[in-house]
Amino acid sequence: MNKQSVLKPFNVKIDSEDKREYSYYVDDAVDYWDENGYWGSPISRVTKYTDGNNEGVTFGRMEGTKYHLSRFAVMLKGQGLGSKIVEDLQQQYNHITLWSNTSAIPLYTKFGFKFTDRVELVDGEEYRYGEWEKQ
Repeated sequence: MNKQSVLKPFNVKIDSEDKREYSYYVDDAVDYWDENGYWGSPISRVTKYTDGNNEGVTFGRMEGTKYHLSRFAVMLKGQGLGSKIVEDLQQQYNHITLWSNTSAIPLYTKFGFKFTDRVELVDGEEYRYGEWEKQ
């Protein structure tokens, strides 16, 4: 798996059906980053990961001593890249927070994330608050 820091907004070239959903999430994250002025901020981190023909991206920011995983997308799900990215984040940070859609909760739970009863609705979809802390 390779990774690189991303320092400016970017778009995903849609050349396959697999990239359509991924592109939607990346575009949404880029817009969110733009709206909140996170590009170039010393607290924000955007990382693009590649593994063979698969690609993933994380949008996160430091909140005190915690890393908040704001956005996370993988192009081809079920091929292990998402797990590698979570493991990489756990090696880098001692405390990670996030809001997860319900379909991704099993992935995070597998890596020791604990979820609370805090729920937010975003565009009609339920997101649950979770945290992981290095022991």
